[in-house]
Amino acid sequence: MFSNNRILISRIFALVFLLIFLFSKPALENTAWEAILFLFGLILVGIATAGRLWCGLYISGRKNSQLVIHGPSLFNLY
Repeated sequence: MFSNNRILISRIFALVFLLIFLFSKPALENTAWEAILFLFGLILVGIATAGRLWCGLYISGRKNSQLVIHGPSLFNLY
């Protein structure tokens, strides 16, 4: 059931999240915590973006010539 309707379910969740986001009041207003949490979020987004780019670059050079069964690693273990 889920696999057949996953796009519809994803859109419903996105709509519910958007409505909650639009009609809720912020818990923290103009405080130092707001700035700290915002910067922490930016750092996490930056790390996730760098990881996604690293994986994409690792796979892109190999995907047409070989089966990629291992992802990028900081250490060459294989």
